[in-house]
Amino acid sequence: MSLTRGAALAAPFIAPARRLVEAGGRLTLATDNMHADMMGILRWGLGMGRVQTGRVEASWQPEHMLHAPTEGGAAAMGMEAELGQVALGFRADGVAIDLRRPHLMPHNDPPGTLVHTGMGRDVSHVVVEGEVVVEDYRPTRCDPEEVIRAGAAASAALGEGAHAAL
Repeated sequence: MSLTRGAALAAPFIAPARRLVEAGGRLTLATDNMHADMMGILRWGLGMGRVQTGRVEASWQPEHMLHAPTEGGAAAMGMEAELGQVALGFRADGVAIDLRRPHLMPHNDPPGTLVHTGMGRDVSHVVVEGEVVVEDYRPTRCDPEEVIRAGAAASAALGEGAHAAL
């Protein structure tokens, strides 16, 4: 099952993720909704599972949330033999997170610290299929300032069109 913030907000109830996982379902987490910060999705999944039981349990911890978008996601897509973990023969996709940032200190529980306080902007490097696509926080395939300018221009044009239609 996929537990997304958007689905939970749109429904009159919280998806019974804990019961589904306990019954043998797979939990996956992804950014295929209105919240594009994977760290926020991890935190949401952890929190929703704890809300469902009203307590913190060993079976629903930050490391379980980190498993959901990696090995769990690969398994859900039937690609567990090539994705989801750092292993010989697996696709070379990954992220590097700058753990020197103050909100990620101390490092006494890295998975817990990452899930509880991490943010997408902590990702310093991204590798996809062996190619570095983000290096030192900057995309390597485009000019971010140009993307921002083009986005602002498109937004303004849409706004002008909407106002003209009134």
